[in-house]
Amino acid sequence: MQARRPDAIVIGSDQAGLLDGRVLDKPGSEANARAQLAALSGRRHQLVTAVAIAHPGGTLGFTDVTTLSMRALSEAEIARYVAAEQPLDCAGSYKIEALGVSLFDRVESDDHSAIVGLPLLRLSRELRALGLQVP
Repeated sequence: MQARRPDAIVIGSDQAGLLDGRVLDKPGSEANARAQLAALSGRRHQLVTAVAIAHPGGTLGFTDVTTLSMRALSEAEIARYVAAEQPLDCAGSYKIEALGVSLFDRVESDDHSAIVGLPLLRLSRELRALGLQVP
């Protein structure tokens, strides 16, 4: 996009879950999702959101780290959640913006919007610094 429209601002973002320094892959199957949730049960992990902004003057990037404390889950709770939400394409095997929020005791973040994929507080600051009017 930047090559076709050099005046454009292009924003990209992605997330990765980390448990004990290991990346939490997207599970791809119900069995893998149940295993991943069992590993997270009763533990803290991080959700790292990376953002890149390509603009006419170059590219800048930043990351946001959220720490999540999952409550202890029974096998039945895990199975019920996976069946209801089918989080097979989600790192960490949960959708915190939906039923997955019920799996947690605590969420520690400077920007609550980061948890669903885009840290809007920092993004807004960066866009204003580039001269855009937000809103």
